[in-house]
Amino acid sequence: MTDDPDPRPAPSAYRWAMLGGVWLVYYCFGLTTAAMAPLVSPITAELGISNSTMGLILGAWPLVYIAAAIPCGMLLDRLGARMALTIAAFVMGASGAARGLAGNEALLFAAVGLFGIGGPLVSIGAPKLIAERFEGADRGTAMGIYITGPSLGAITALSLTNSLLMPLTGQNWRMVPSSTPALSPTAACSGSPSPAIRRRRQGCLAPGTARSSTPPPSPRSSALARCGSCSP
Repeated sequence: MTDDPDPRPAPSAYRWAMLGGVWLVYYCFGLTTAAMAPLVSPITAELGISNSTMGLILGAWPLVYIAAAIPCGMLLDRLGARMALTIAAFVMGASGAARGLAGNEALLFAAVGLFGIGGPLVSIGAPKLIAERFEGADRGTAMGIYITGPSLGAITALSLTNSLLMPLTGQNWRMVPSSTPALSPTAACSGSPSPAIRRRRQGCLAPGTARSSTPPPSPRSSALARCGSCSP
């Protein structure tokens, strides 16, 4: 069996599992962007900040997002889409943890702004990864699936924060954004292949069998060899 020069893997169940990981990362993206809006009242009351300052804090991540978009795109080209999405998930988790620990408006602004570094990696990396791993009709299906992630994440944050999460945490708003760090890295890891899958994709041989480093002969050289063997 020769190595496929195409870097994309053959169609398999793994790419759909990877799509689930991409969907979860995008879900966390939407969840984190909308998580602060239902918490404006308890945050402003505890930290003693005005509504105008709170509006500035809520706009921190889009501002950083715009500034980081081009550098993050360049970083994604160097690291690859899957690694970039993994980094983005941990950045989003760090942003959520920092929001829950912020003691004043400056720290809260920085915590929200941190999300703007991971955001471009998700927005650029997700469609690139789908384009690399899916073709034809499957690509359209995959795009339709993963694009629902941020909307459902935002719906979850807006509908369940005050009705469910705040009562469960004893009306402690700091516990709500702190739940993101546990979810975001889990989403990133869910799309990573297991060691067995990686071995199959790399074409590993049975234990104790050395893999040949000699490249397979090209069709032209094989044809020339056959012609040479037939000559007198």
